[in-house]
Amino acid sequence: MEQQINIDLMPLTSMALIILLILMIMSPGIANRGIDVNLPASETAEDEKPANVVVALAADGKIEVDGIETDISGLRPLLSGELKTSPERVVMIRADKNLLYSDIEFVLRLCRECGAEKIAIGAERKK
Repeated sequence: MEQQINIDLMPLTSMALIILLILMIMSPGIANRGIDVNLPASETAEDEKPANVVVALAADGKIEVDGIETDISGLRPLLSGELKTSPERVVMIRADKNLLYSDIEFVLRLCRECGAEKIAIGAERKK
């Protein structure tokens, strides 16, 4: 009489699905590495092109230029350096929707002074 061995694959399958679920939940947080900016909604928002110079303004006063965190005094040298090589690049300003226009007016003027030919303000698509 031979002994029959049965292998149950259900626990292995369940564990694989749980790991997959955990990775799916964590992936949006891994992909979004910059400062947290709450963008206003728009019905005509376009996808950002990688050639853009992205200036992010958070509600707590943090400023980022293409992922490099800076302050108001360091903004001019960073923008000048980015636009010196190719002034035709679009400067995309991603400002938190809780900021007033007067809070970003300085950044808009600074972009023009640094040689930006095109300036855009980022928004999220309305759902």
